[in-house]
Amino acid sequence: MSTMTMRLKAVAIPMLFVAAASFAGEDELFYEGKNAAQWAVEFKAGNARATHAMSRLGKDAVPALLELLKDKDPKISSQAATLLSKLQTDAEAILAFMTMLNSEHFEVRRNAVKLLSKHVGKDAAVTNVVRAMLKDKDAAVVEAAEEALKPVQATLHLDDAKILVRRGDPAGALAALEKASALEPAHAEIKTLKAQLADTVAKQAAAEQARLESEKKIAAEQALLKEAQAQKRKTFDQLLAQARELIKQNDFDRPSRVIAEARKLFPDDPAVSAIATQLEKAKEGVIEAKANAARAEAEKAKKEFEEKIAAESARVEADKKRKIDDEKALEEKARLEAAKSAEQKAKEAAEKLAAEEKIKAEALKIAEEKAKAEAATRLAAEKAKAEADRLAQETLKAEEKVKAEALKAAQDKERAELAAKLAEEKARVEAERIKAGVQTPTKTAATAIKEADAKPTSPDVPKRRKRVGSEDVD
Repeated sequence: MSTMTMRLKAVAIPMLFVAAASFAGEDELFYEGKNAAQWAVEFKAGNARATHAMSRLGKDAVPALLELLKDKDPKISSQAATLLSKLQTDAEAILAFMTMLNSEHFEVRRNAVKLLSKHVGKDAAVTNVVRAMLKDKDAAVVEAAEEALKPVQATLHLDDAKILVRRGDPAGALAALEKASALEPAHAEIKTLKAQLADTVAKQAAAEQARLESEKKIAAEQALLKEAQAQKRKTFDQLLAQARELIKQNDFDRPSRVIAEARKLFPDDPAVSAIATQLEKAKEGVIEAKANAARAEAEKAKKEFEEKIAAESARVEADKKRKIDDEKALEEKARLEAAKSAEQKAKEAAEKLAAEEKIKAEALKIAEEKAKAEAATRLAAEKAKAEADRLAQETLKAEEKVKAEALKAAQDKERAELAAKLAEEKARVEAERIKAGVQTPTKTAATAIKEADAKPTSPDVPKRRKRVGSEDVD
């Protein structure tokens, strides 16, 4: 049989035959006298029979159809893709359809998406490619991609949420889960992950709020301190200006007090020393001018002044020390309050963590106690079963003992009745003998018992040996 005949029989298509010419080392299939390339030309020309012919040619039509996918006419490329999907395996068709996605014609891209839609959710690569088409510039292509992705849209949102979780974006992940939940409200994994992320986002929001409140409080305290410092500097400048004015007026008493007040505010400020020096120089000039006229009074005044200065200095130093202590106290108070606030927050977090750990420990303890209780229950059940078996055996033994004792009592009763009958019979015989005056041989008790034993008795009463007189009988 020739190769042409074998192949014709294998495909079993009435109008398909093998041409005599060979192509690339293989037999080329023809349908109605035309090969696949020729039918492809007819296909482009709009010949309705070309579609049927190429489907008959089968795999031989695939190369020609792949070329038609590149056709500028979107109608032709789309029809070629549809026919190609029927002739190729899924893997081959998928590659061809993906090539169509690069077409400049939106109809071709849209048809490619529709043809790939049946593989969405089954093939990860196809799903990702179709999802990328959501960014296509043409609305029709985007609409086709959305329609193709509808069956797996919730899963895609779930995958997005997992990726965002790994990237450290729980809020974004929660938003993706909201979309997934809207599509599939009963999805167990979506509900579980959504609950977990909601708790995480809430905790992060609470922590962020606490941090903002703490920063706000610290900023307010710093603002108050800054305002107090500014007010303190303003008062200081006013005191120095007042001291300078009084010195110009040759008033040397009040400037000292003013300078002392200024020194309380900023003890180490050079301006205080400068104004004090200025005051001293002014005083010395006045004193020098009056020295010749009233040296004695000057000396006295000087002494009083020095004593006054010493007292004033002591007071200034005391005020200075008190002021420093007050400032330190205020700073320490602010620091302690901030530390206390931080400690309180840390304590609350620790208590919350401890409460969670306690709940976990209690749950574990309950589970262990439950396991112990179940083990104890099983042990008690086994013990009760063993006890019941023992009681059943003892009951059975007791019943057997009672039966044996009852049997023995019945036998004893029967023996007693037999002995009584023998005694009555003996007495009757003896009476008849005496009455007749005839001496007749009497049966011995042993003979009577043997005769009685010879009679049929109850099968339940076993024979026993019994002493009668001086003889043992059965």
